[in-house]
Amino acid sequence: PRHYDNPNANQGFVLPAYWSLMFLVAGFCGLRGGELWALKGKHVDGEKLHVREQVQFLKGGAIQISAPKYGSKRDAFIAQDVGEFPLRELLAQRAKEVGPEGLLFPSKSGNYVRRTNLIRDVMNPVRDMAWGHREWTLHDLRHHSCRWLLDNGVAIADVSKMAGHQNVAVTMVYYISPNDGLLERIAGVFGE
Repeated sequence: PRHYDNPNANQGFVLPAYWSLMFLVAGFCGLRGGELWALKGKHVDGEKLHVREQVQFLKGGAIQISAPKYGSKRDAFIAQDVGEFPLRELLAQRAKEVGPEGLLFPSKSGNYVRRTNLIRDVMNPVRDMAWGHREWTLHDLRHHSCRWLLDNGVAIADVSKMAGHQNVAVTMVYYISPNDGLLERIAGVFGE
């Protein structure tokens, strides 16, 4: 059941079930919004998600399909399980449903998802119900993914490559605090 107190939300909007999967992919595979919306069934390959293109919305409503930011065509890792969700299995199932050329996460009308509609109809109402007007974006889920990988011991260079950052310095600036582990490193010098 969906109850929206947000007056700007489309009151008749019902969240497609596969969008929950879209949010899991954003939070645990680290894709940008335009990369998520360009994903097709053929991009799901076992434990890999092939990131080959992105959707960009131009002025006047035109759509452009291009290479990901910085030309970073890459593969993202799909975790077997994320909490109680069998992410790899769910993605494989969705890919089979839509076929090789079908969009994994289309709008209700079957087209590319428009960011503004997603914010208005899904993200803002969820924010209003759950967090009392705390701002959040789809990109915050990408940040979660990078931080989750780092916290689980993945090397920063690998996280940088998987996220499609221009270079490792970008990853370090956004995800590594100079104070992370500072006291432990100093104590280690003294054998404490």
